[in-house]
Amino acid sequence: MSEKLKLYSQATRSSLENAEQWLKDAKLLMKHGSFGHSCALLRFAVEEGVKALVCWSASEKTLPMEKETIKDVFRFHAVKNEIFLGFLTGVMLRAGGLSGERVMEAISELSQNQISNALEGLRKMVTSTEKMRQKAIYVNLKGEEVVTPLEIAEEESKNILWGAKFFLEAVRYLAEELPEAEKTRLRELFSEKSEED
Repeated sequence: MSEKLKLYSQATRSSLENAEQWLKDAKLLMKHGSFGHSCALLRFAVEEGVKALVCWSASEKTLPMEKETIKDVFRFHAVKNEIFLGFLTGVMLRAGGLSGERVMEAISELSQNQISNALEGLRKMVTSTEKMRQKAIYVNLKGEEVVTPLEIAEEESKNILWGAKFFLEAVRYLAEELPEAEKTRLRELFSEKSEED
């Protein structure tokens, strides 16, 4: 068991280092006016950051190591997008003063239709995030026109840079600075959730 924990801890550090290098490279491209290609590197940075987050969660035993999520985060872009959007949603809820317990209470008060609509909204966000990744990497056909990464504007690139930097700083904080009491609380929350399932 401890060997697997060491493996996830090492993967956390390596993924975070790789993500931060993508971020540096993206900034360099932006400096030279290559905004579309910088967006592609920023997407890579976010995906590596998600890997770091999931591996950190496994290494701290806040996510069971047998979970399919760990394997899927190394295989599927959609899973990385879902985790990234979920993380940002959690941060926004916390910034708005909502605790995890209050969020769970609010969810339990929703109708099945409201839950379905919320899930559909998340699916659309994941799809649009994937489309942005595609737009930043590849030349595509959109109707009767050719769309290239060169068409991505500076402002769009700066917005993605801001989000990627914020996310990677948060993951680095979790991996390196989160107090042990907070880690313990996360383990307790996970344990409670596992018992409910």
